[in-house]
Amino acid sequence: MIKIYTSTIDYLDDGEKFAEKYSTVSEYRKKKIDAIKSEQERKRSLAAECLLMEAFAENGIVYDGQIKVGPHGKPMLANNSSIFYNLSHSGNQILCVISDSEVGCDVERIERVNDKIAERFFSGEEKKTIEAIENEEMKKIARARLWCLKESFGKMTGEGLGAVIDKIQFDVQRKDRSGNLEGAKYHYWEMDGYCYAYCVRTTNT
Repeated sequence: MIKIYTSTIDYLDDGEKFAEKYSTVSEYRKKKIDAIKSEQERKRSLAAECLLMEAFAENGIVYDGQIKVGPHGKPMLANNSSIFYNLSHSGNQILCVISDSEVGCDVERIERVNDKIAERFFSGEEKKTIEAIENEEMKKIARARLWCLKESFGKMTGEGLGAVIDKIQFDVQRKDRSGNLEGAKYHYWEMDGYCYAYCVRTTNT
């Protein structure tokens, strides 16, 4: 099972709506929100858990708000080891993926993934592949796809981006936008100036 949900944070521009939704989320989420100074970041954090709650409710998954943290800091349900989830946000967009296997996801504004990010986080072969793309717009999209997939894989394993910089290389020009790599299935897509991606575990580690 893999289910994908997206939303925006726009509805939280209303202060009363923000307060209403804040009252419904877990103590774990409230503590995170309370520690954030940026108003936009607070909205993103709140909207992420609201979307997660909607996803669980739609699939009949009981959510009691109890969260535990894995060895690498990855949050997971404390009372249900058969359900996995991951959240991501960027700009005004929120992405939530739930699965019965380990999963990681990422959403990012395409324009944000620039040459500096590529130079720091992409392998030499990946840089060559992207530079070979003649259309500048497609080059930007390819960079964003690669970034989101690397983030997703690192979040799936819980080890983070640093663990996959030079080890995992994705094909970001597939017509079906899906592939299999290192015991995981990945998928990516673009919408309204954003790139989205997820990786879900397909084999036991």
